[in-house]
Amino acid sequence: MIGWRRAAAVGTMAVVLGGGAASAERIWTRDEVLEAADQALEELGRDPQAMAVAFDIHNTVWQEHTTTLAGVRQLGALGPRLRGRRYFAVRFMPFDGADGDVWVFVDRETGRVLATLGGEE
Repeated sequence: MIGWRRAAAVGTMAVVLGGGAASAERIWTRDEVLEAADQALEELGRDPQAMAVAFDIHNTVWQEHTTTLAGVRQLGALGPRLRGRRYFAVRFMPFDGADGDVWVFVDRETGRVLATLGGEE
């Protein structure tokens, strides 16, 4: 969703069954993911409130972006940090268009920021 800063929870807790054993997997709320992404953006000297945000649990926006030439190059640069990880890709787009977009990748298991990618090529 573009421009939608906060929304309802993605979920709170899920039980994952695998190999005959049940284990609890932490499911992050939209607010928690955006809080981590906002903090990373602020560390880059950018104001999250001056930007629209695109984020969904299926990483649709990131997947669409990686079909572009710039996206393919950016994915290659991020590969080592994202390979084998499950993550949320959050895209920030400045309302005034200055300084380009910023992507923040938040680990689905820990809620920590894995990587940031600033600007568009």
